[in-house]
Amino acid sequence: MYLETNWVFLLFLFLFGLAVGSFLNVVILRYEPSQPFFGWRRWLGRSHCPSCKTNLAWTNLVPLVSYLLQKGKCRSCDEPISIQYPLVELATGLLFVFVPLQLWNMLSAVVFGSHAWIIVLVSVLWIAVFLLFIVVTVIDLRYFLIPNSVNAALAVLGAAWTVAVWSAGITPAMGGGSFLGHFSGLFPVFGMAWENHLAGLAIGLIFFLVIVLVSLGKGMGMGDVKLIAALGLLFGWPDIAAIMALSFIIGGIFAAGYLLVGKKKMSDQLPFGPFIILAATILFFWGAGLAGAYLGIL
Repeated sequence: MYLETNWVFLLFLFLFGLAVGSFLNVVILRYEPSQPFFGWRRWLGRSHCPSCKTNLAWTNLVPLVSYLLQKGKCRSCDEPISIQYPLVELATGLLFVFVPLQLWNMLSAVVFGSHAWIIVLVSVLWIAVFLLFIVVTVIDLRYFLIPNSVNAALAVLGAAWTVAVWSAGITPAMGGGSFLGHFSGLFPVFGMAWENHLAGLAIGLIFFLVIVLVSLGKGMGMGDVKLIAALGLLFGWPDIAAIMALSFIIGGIFAAGYLLVGKKKMSDQLPFGPFIILAATILFFWGAGLAGAYLGIL
């Protein structure tokens, strides 16, 4: 409970997250689909206004604050600044606070006990995961694609999390490796954590690949297939089943909303990656609670 009451440390995490979010905006906005995402050379160089190309002083780059003081406009040309800037910064700042809190609540009593440094390591891992979630969401919304290198990085982090859970001796029966908590016991699981994570990869990959083949690529793209496979390795079984179900529910709700307001037609495409990411985020923070509420209704 110490982490939850250490407000100074949590404030530091939030401010540090804002700074990381500011850099993440640079990384995302300088991405070009024809180039690899992790081409770090384009991250160098001073930040400038995308409209008038004026180099920005440090006073124009204070996360959240500069956007609010400038009323969302460039000081040089008075052109509107994309709302993406403050949203990404705020989201990153909040993730730096609530991801460690969630992992502390989930894991401290399960197996790690007083070994807080282990939770620090897995917090870093999962913060990296959520930074990539932001990247996937913004790039898929802008370009209708998910970079292969980002999916590969998520798969690597998924493998690292699988090893961490397995090495810590967390078994599926404990529910400690699942974000569904003890409700994961309602599903048939394998005896070892790594088996459930490999099963998650296979199930996600096969299910989405079948959709792509049956729909001839019109239902979703191969980027979505690679993303769900990476998340299958990261979250494992049965969590990936919940993520897939939630993603289709969320996607259906958004699609219906767009149709009702006339912004989309039945023939128009919607990027599916953000729905998968939103479903995974919901599972991470509220998976056990939603499972309990659903079963309570039944």
